[in-house]
Amino acid sequence: MDDARDVFVRRYRDEGWWRPELLTDHVRAWAAKLPYVTAVVDGPLRLTWAQLWDSARRTAAQLARLGVGAGDVVSTQLPNGVEIIVSHLAAELVGAIHNPVALQFRTHELDQIHSLLEPKLMVYPATTQRDDFAAIHAETTPGRNCRVESVGVLFDVDAESEIVGFEQSPMAAHEAAFVLNTSGTVSVKGVTHSHEDALYSTRTVGIDIVGLSPEDTVLCIIPMTWGGGLAWGLRVALHAGATLVSVPRWDARAAAEIIDAERCSYVYGPPTVARDLVALSGEWRPQRPLTMICAGAPIPRYLCRDAKSLLSMRLLPGYGQTEHLHSTLGRPADTEAQLTTTDGRPLPGVELKTVDEAGNPSEGGGEIWCRGPNVAMGYFGQPEFSAQTFRADGWQTTQDLGRLDADGFLSVSGRKRDIIIRGGLNVSPREVEELLQRHPDVAEAAVIGVQDARYGERICAFIVPRTASAPTTAELSAALTASGVAQFKHPEEVRTIDALPLTATGKVRHESLREMLRAETAQ
Repeated sequence: MDDARDVFVRRYRDEGWWRPELLTDHVRAWAAKLPYVTAVVDGPLRLTWAQLWDSARRTAAQLARLGVGAGDVVSTQLPNGVEIIVSHLAAELVGAIHNPVALQFRTHELDQIHSLLEPKLMVYPATTQRDDFAAIHAETTPGRNCRVESVGVLFDVDAESEIVGFEQSPMAAHEAAFVLNTSGTVSVKGVTHSHEDALYSTRTVGIDIVGLSPEDTVLCIIPMTWGGGLAWGLRVALHAGATLVSVPRWDARAAAEIIDAERCSYVYGPPTVARDLVALSGEWRPQRPLTMICAGAPIPRYLCRDAKSLLSMRLLPGYGQTEHLHSTLGRPADTEAQLTTTDGRPLPGVELKTVDEAGNPSEGGGEIWCRGPNVAMGYFGQPEFSAQTFRADGWQTTQDLGRLDADGFLSVSGRKRDIIIRGGLNVSPREVEELLQRHPDVAEAAVIGVQDARYGERICAFIVPRTASAPTTAELSAALTASGVAQFKHPEEVRTIDALPLTATGKVRHESLREMLRAETAQ
């Protein structure tokens, strides 16, 4: 670690932002203090804190029997539920680094994870009517030392046998806790968070600002394979001692029933989730006041008012990235204008600034840079990418654009990079373009994001056909599926074009393609 960053590491520890603790320390403490209180709800399955702790220790012992040890990576492609929650804790107890993998990933992305992270164990879920995960993983190319197994291998243990050991993790707080996958320019990147920065985030946001405690119930609707579900569902609940209610997928009516049945008091998600709940206000109102952190898009002013008046639901805006989880959050005492026209203000201990193209401070707005105890360690096994994003002076370059007002409130205005965010998942245009150009009937391809009311963005591909007959959207999707490419990367709209607009140096002018679509919409 270089001297410049060392200064901030010491400061975060001296000021108490980073503490010598792990998530499993808190779970062990809650199991001792509240052994018979419900910790996790997963459909009809309920675990008390004592049962959760017992299951985590048994699964850690099973990981050890499977050859997993300190510093190894354990990748799990699992839906929300008890299995991923217990796996997350068990990996920590055995000293391993957990890598939750999106259910949407297929052989193309899974092979990238195997190559980058070299996991000791890759676990996949039971086959469903929709997906045969065993067949998907059978087509991957794991590393020589990696076992690829169904999730049953972790829980095929005698629940009545005595557990020896695994009361405390061998890991130190400064070590890597988990790796989150995010799309880079051409392939997956592994964002590595330490125990220190991850617990700072859940403590500051969940306990200090939102006020979560064992009296609360957290509804997790975001996949726990993403930063939103892992940090602001699974980890924030277990850190605060709140009951964690896991749901596998978003359905507003089903969620409303669960909110009432479990007396949920907190949920995290994009504004579309709040909008879906408000739409039920004619027939439903939560039995308990509900707080929701809204991230990913600005909260419309009417939505903030309607949520409060119709549902007694408090919406708090926030801004975050996989690389720093959250850097801003609205506060309960903020004005309606601040809650509906900004993305909140920095968390305690976090610094934000906007810079121009040269990296100089720009008061009128520019690229957002973040420095603080929330920032990740870097990209796993990718020092070149890490150096580009995580600077030696502690600043993380976000590639997002915005401005800070006189009171320190952030307003995000767009992105500097071309990454498309569809339904919370990052899509690299360059990666999709290269995949499309493998099709025999495609000479050239360019991909852009188009605004979508439901998913934030959808993918639009501009194709220069190789022959007179251009491939259809369905044909391109079928070709991508055959190549093992995840469905969320498939273009939902395909347009034929004679030639792609290029710069003087031969690069595709993606902005010109966006302008073409805007002009069509304006007509």
